[in-house]
Amino acid sequence: MSTSTQRLTKKDLVRAILWFGSEKDEEGRRFFDSKIKLQKLIFILQNDENVDLNSVRELYSDVMFMFRPHKYGPYSRDLELLLKELEEADEIEIEDQKYFLKPRLKECLNQKYELLKSENFKTFLSSLVPFFSMSSTQILRYVYSQPEYEGYLKASLIAHKYKSE
Repeated sequence: MSTSTQRLTKKDLVRAILWFGSEKDEEGRRFFDSKIKLQKLIFILQNDENVDLNSVRELYSDVMFMFRPHKYGPYSRDLELLLKELEEADEIEIEDQKYFLKPRLKECLNQKYELLKSENFKTFLSSLVPFFSMSSTQILRYVYSQPEYEGYLKASLIAHKYKSE
């Protein structure tokens, strides 16, 4: 399949965010540090004016996840189910609220290498870099500080901890 007709899926997007946003532990294993951080990062990706999602829309076939208000802010059941699929496909291992990346995930990303090295994807990824370096607490503070996200925070049990600190 040529790169002109090849598309990235939601699963590819999550794989890429897990990979590019990962760190290494003392044993050299790659991991993404928090379930909450991943949920909020994908939410920000879709909703924040500081993230250049338009630069990659032409590369994606089905980018958007559905989010709803939840006890920890915006939550996507679709994303949770997709992560279970990745775990069942032996691409990730979920341990202590962290996602440990397995070799199979990298193999799947390599199949989309041409798209991932495109200028559009690099532009998009560079707009996410500041969020990758944030801790879960910083990401939560960011989400809770954005007035346009207020509707997603109404069911939150932790709003008092993160709003206007």
